[in-house]
Amino acid sequence: MDNRIFKCFLFLLVLCAGCAEQAYDGGEKSSTEVAVIKNSYTGTGGLKSDRAEILAVDGDYFDGSSPGRVEVLPGRHSVVIRCRHGRLLVENSVGVQGRQGSVEFFAKAGREYKAFCSTSDGKFMKWITDLTTDEIVGGENQ
Repeated sequence: MDNRIFKCFLFLLVLCAGCAEQAYDGGEKSSTEVAVIKNSYTGTGGLKSDRAEILAVDGDYFDGSSPGRVEVLPGRHSVVIRCRHGRLLVENSVGVQGRQGSVEFFAKAGREYKAFCSTSDGKFMKWITDLTTDEIVGGENQ
């Protein structure tokens, strides 16, 4: 690959690292008018690490991708979260139930939220935490 093309690609990748998927109609809004939901990755990257990926908001899926950040308007939302456990991405690699499911929560403008997953008693637990208050606002972690 041409070195200039590679540098341009790398620049665009870094530039979009902070980009958020917009889960509402219309133009961009300021950070005080929307809420942001982020994916999470907990652990050390080993076999006991858990990762939560946002697949859809309010029934609208993100074309096979899992954005790291999603902007939503204030109000009630349903977020589809896919859980990964460990380094293996094979769907049945750890034999647990409920790898993908919905979490309902109420978003407030100007707030950031994070989706989480963990495994407990052979099934995945999914929840969303308000990063301002550190409170669970949807789902369950036990």
